[in-house]
Amino acid sequence: MTRSTCTDITGLRELPYWSGYSKPRLLLHAVVTSKYFDLCIAGVIGLNVITMALEFYLMPAVGHSMQTTHTTLTVAV
Repeated sequence: MTRSTCTDITGLRELPYWSGYSKPRLLLHAVVTSKYFDLCIAGVIGLNVITMALEFYLMPAVGHSMQTTHTTLTVAV
């Protein structure tokens, strides 16, 4: 039984999907696919949920701090 001859010189069947990326795009890809970036985004989402849970109907005015925090966290995500 013979093997398929669809391989290139390095023995790989296909090039990775990111092989044609430029250096800035490859750097951005590495950052976005890292586990630490995922944890940071999860932390910001969790903090946003907590600040939204602190608000309630007919809440006394506490300045614009809650609205500013909510807007900042929403823009960050």
